[in-house]
Amino acid sequence: MQWRTLRDIQEEAIHAVFGSDDHLLITAATAGGKTEAAFLPVLSKLSEQNRGKVFALYVSPLKALINDQFERLDVLCEYSEIPVIKWHGDVASAKKKAAFSTENTVILITPESIESLMVNHSEHLKDLFHNLSFIIIDEVHAFAGSDRGEHLRSLLYRVCGFSVNKVRFIGLSATVGDPKQTAEWMCLNDLNITYIEGSGGREIKYLIKGYKVKLNDDGLIENNEIPDDVIKYFYRKPSLIFVNAKRRIEEIADQVTRKLKKSNRLNTFFVHHGSLSKQVREDAETEMRKGLDNTVICSSTLEMGIDMGSIEIAGQVGCPFSVSSLVQRMGRSGRKEGQSAVLIMFIEEEESYKLEDRLFTDLIKSIAMSELMFAKWTEPPVLDDINYSVLVQQTLSVIKQKGAIKAKDIYQILSSKGAFNGLLQADYASLLKNMGEYDLIEQDQDLLILGIEGERIVKRMDFYAVFQTPEEYKVVYDSRHIGNINVTAGVEPEPFLILAGKRWVIDSIDDSAKVIYVKPSEGGKLAKFGGNVVYSVHPLVHKKMLEIYMSEQPYPYLDKNATSMLESARQAAKGISIRKNMIIQDGESVIWFLFAGTRVSNTLAYIGRTVKGYRVRDSGIYLTFENTTVDEVVSFYKSLENNKINLVELLLENDPILISKYDRYVPAELLARAYVKKYMGEDVLYKCVSFDQMQD
Repeated sequence: MQWRTLRDIQEEAIHAVFGSDDHLLITAATAGGKTEAAFLPVLSKLSEQNRGKVFALYVSPLKALINDQFERLDVLCEYSEIPVIKWHGDVASAKKKAAFSTENTVILITPESIESLMVNHSEHLKDLFHNLSFIIIDEVHAFAGSDRGEHLRSLLYRVCGFSVNKVRFIGLSATVGDPKQTAEWMCLNDLNITYIEGSGGREIKYLIKGYKVKLNDDGLIENNEIPDDVIKYFYRKPSLIFVNAKRRIEEIADQVTRKLKKSNRLNTFFVHHGSLSKQVREDAETEMRKGLDNTVICSSTLEMGIDMGSIEIAGQVGCPFSVSSLVQRMGRSGRKEGQSAVLIMFIEEEESYKLEDRLFTDLIKSIAMSELMFAKWTEPPVLDDINYSVLVQQTLSVIKQKGAIKAKDIYQILSSKGAFNGLLQADYASLLKNMGEYDLIEQDQDLLILGIEGERIVKRMDFYAVFQTPEEYKVVYDSRHIGNINVTAGVEPEPFLILAGKRWVIDSIDDSAKVIYVKPSEGGKLAKFGGNVVYSVHPLVHKKMLEIYMSEQPYPYLDKNATSMLESARQAAKGISIRKNMIIQDGESVIWFLFAGTRVSNTLAYIGRTVKGYRVRDSGIYLTFENTTVDEVVSFYKSLENNKINLVELLLENDPILISKYDRYVPAELLARAYVKKYMGEDVLYKCVSFDQMQD
């Protein structure tokens, strides 16, 4: 393949794989050679032996990433005659089943396809994974601490139970906030881990543009300048523009399309997000790989390392979800040797007389995240104690795999030798009892079997995924699936819609099949989409925001308007002495500035609503209490120092908070304990209600 040298991380990985039995965590910038760092030594190990079916399992969060890596590995492996098999929902069954009869294979797979394999091909598992030696987890940061990550971890430890070898884990990522925590999550607290970090970095070219906007009654921006600037900065340049909301993606794409049409210019913009059909998304990916001067306006679907060709510039509309996300998105540009990483961020702030609007919190948060990124900090994974929703799903999965099983044996598979190693037997017994009450499982003498409802759930296609998938209508034009939108059955939607960056008129609706048939149109109205995710903000981001408000430091990457907005926000913050007066009266409302992260604000807001009956809005760095006074709020929260609240008991007194897919099957007390641990916490509460300390 005419390689002249290996990169440093590749040499280090070779020594680590051959010179020890350690697990590996390899971190390096996008296009830093992580995939080859993992696979060169693993494939070399594989070429030396001939003992079984699957030797290495490569796990990816995205099917598209698997397709991309398959092309790279297939070329790499053909010289050594090593079979590479990709296994996900879009691959034909015959090609996947080749794994059952092929020796010394590498399988590229998603977590959901591992689940399908466990449930539907249980008779092959022992033979298939008998000689499994390596599991490579790509984009490991995308899994650690999430429902999907806990699902994957449980599946992988079940898979490892079939191997006669010590299975070694290799994690790959461009952004890991806490390598030790991430590695321990990946390896179930096995401390024999080698960390390999890529050195050096690329030149960064960075710009934040600020916009003051006004919203109409529908919450849409009236004076929208961004489409003009998107054309100005990105037209005829190979680029990706990340937008936080699908509806905003469609809005920008539609306006860009209309402006280009009006000026008789070729439209080189495409759209890519999770509610579009596979074919529409792949069309956008194909156009980018052609090496032409095309731009894709996208969601997080293109955040991770799918090869999109040579991306010259990345865009970001709105404040990023996290520092980690910002690092990933900027890293999509300038991947070729000698290229700079280039990112332009567009921040819109509503202009009004309200204090909360004058603080321009999205702009300040974007600067804070940028500064933390430049300091090479990213968020550490938030690791749950026990994810009971995933445990429900895995319990059904194991019973389906085995047909029937004793309670003590399934406890051993999932806890003693599995990913739920902190699970108490009494808690699991409570969960099993609750699952029985919902008819998910039955007990036949001393064996657990699936109940009628459990059988129904396991047979559903969406059982393989632990994340929620909103029920949507398919939009179809001329037998081609365009995408999915939210529509209430039996209710006529607007006759026009905008989807995939194009305008359509609705021809007919089939409520029974949940299909909307459309035709091209000049009219259009933005569609509604499901599946929006609420992201948690780390306390360090909020702390950095407070520093920015109180300092006079300039930021050279801000444009003139953003610089002016920063100065206005600082004036507003200093005008209310935000450092000293962290709780103030604002008309009939009280604003309490916390700057303490989502977990703190969530805890205090919940207590205010449920115990005192306050109407509380959580705006991130502050809480707004309607129709009350500072004295009342201070008096109430100071009283909590003496009258300590048990948050678990408080949750049990109110309606359960259902977040994850199978939470409704979890006993209320277990669910409350898990919610408090992840989203709230007594440790958070009593640090934050001492107003005297806060004034200091």
